[in-house]
Amino acid sequence: MTQLTAVLLALRRLARVGGRLAEVRSAPAGDPAGALALAEAYRAAAEALPLRETPAAFTRAAAALREYAAALAAAQAAHAATRPITALARGRVQAHTAAARAADLLAIRCADLAGRAVLGTGVLSGLPAAEADALASAARRGYDSGVLGPRHLRAAAARLAGLGPSARARADGLLDRAGSPVERAWLVKAIAAAPPDLAGVAEFAETVRGRPEPWLAERLTLIDRHAPGPQTRLGAAVRQYEATTCGTTSLIVARAEHDPRYALTLTSGDFATAFRDARAAVHDETNRWYPQFAGTSPRGMAVWLSRHVGARHRWRLVDDRDPRSVSAALRRTLAAVDDGFAVPLLVGALVPRHYVLAVGHHDGSVLVFEPTAGRTVAVPDSAFLSGGLRAALGFPHLQAVVLPDGAERAG
Repeated sequence: MTQLTAVLLALRRLARVGGRLAEVRSAPAGDPAGALALAEAYRAAAEALPLRETPAAFTRAAAALREYAAALAAAQAAHAATRPITALARGRVQAHTAAARAADLLAIRCADLAGRAVLGTGVLSGLPAAEADALASAARRGYDSGVLGPRHLRAAAARLAGLGPSARARADGLLDRAGSPVERAWLVKAIAAAPPDLAGVAEFAETVRGRPEPWLAERLTLIDRHAPGPQTRLGAAVRQYEATTCGTTSLIVARAEHDPRYALTLTSGDFATAFRDARAAVHDETNRWYPQFAGTSPRGMAVWLSRHVGARHRWRLVDDRDPRSVSAALRRTLAAVDDGFAVPLLVGALVPRHYVLAVGHHDGSVLVFEPTAGRTVAVPDSAFLSGGLRAALGFPHLQAVVLPDGAERAG
């Protein structure tokens, strides 16, 4: 995508060499016994919590933790079996790689806990358990973990807690008048994205009140996340129409995933025209100091998201020749997606070339919005690790990610 990014990527690869040589001298980090203890805790929780879907999800988490503990213990044993004088031997490198891949598998196998994380966040935010369970399950299907992520409930709770008594009563009234659990979930999401005084939320609530679920899904988000497929809204394709707006298009979709009020400004009239105007405006905003013919810089992506989706973002290079660098980026991406973010990914070959957007994952694959084709595609996590993204995303390697604070330190 940019020559500067390519140069930085090459320098980072060189800098990693010394670190890797030192790293393999130590055993792969982790505590197999601790993972087994956590697995037992999840098993016990599955028996103790009778809410919808929770027992099965926690049982799957326990199985994933046991599998991870076994793989980590095997990797540590393999590392210990090599003599110290051969610290750079192939066996120690393989042990570290096996441990990293075991961590990747654990992250992906626990994807089904995303909805349960919403439930837990809802309860901690003061909702009754039954109501939190209903919100966690609202519109949940396939890759789509539902209307709300944990971050939305945290933000909504903070917004409501900051209101005075009369403003809080008005907000509670809006929620109480919702016609269905799904409509209520969309209102909670709008509150999460609103300014502290909840400006615009009452008007939004009136617009969506009593609307059927298909209407809400068509107008309050720009993509369907339950399964791969072409993405359209009101008869127009949701895709990049210009040669250099893959990043721009991804940003617009990411903001719409964050704020249903923003999505509604695009879908409440002539969507094709509103979407065209939004692309022009966003491209201008992200490229004030960067030539538009070159697309959008990773820094421009991060700055724009920081302004519009409620969290500071940073971009990070990924060494596509280092499986552990790709593994770490994938884990952090999935952590952010589980929390409710859409995550821009920069893919390429010899140099970074194209932005796509991670929007969900399920059963060992990541759901990615590919703006050139205007469709979501299911990409196996193994394709990220092996550099096999070309068939799905047009270029083989993951080379940078744009992550919210917190997720960039996960994994």
